[in-house]
Amino acid sequence: MAALVIALPQEAEGIGGYPIYISGCGKVNATIATMKAINDGHKFIINFGSAGTVSDVTVSYTHLRAHETV
Repeated sequence: MAALVIALPQEAEGIGGYPIYISGCGKVNATIATMKAINDGHKFIINFGSAGTVSDVTVSYTHLRAHETV
């Protein structure tokens, strides 16, 4: 099963069915959360976010990267 690494709790609202790791902002925090997901046995990890925009305004761009671990 895929796991999601998400920086902000607001970005995870409405997402269900996946283990979610809230990392906080920044590459180091994302790396730490990714390593936790790997240590928990996840083989497919998606780093998902809104590129820093969390508001009531509709955003047309979302940041989505998938990393498969060996």
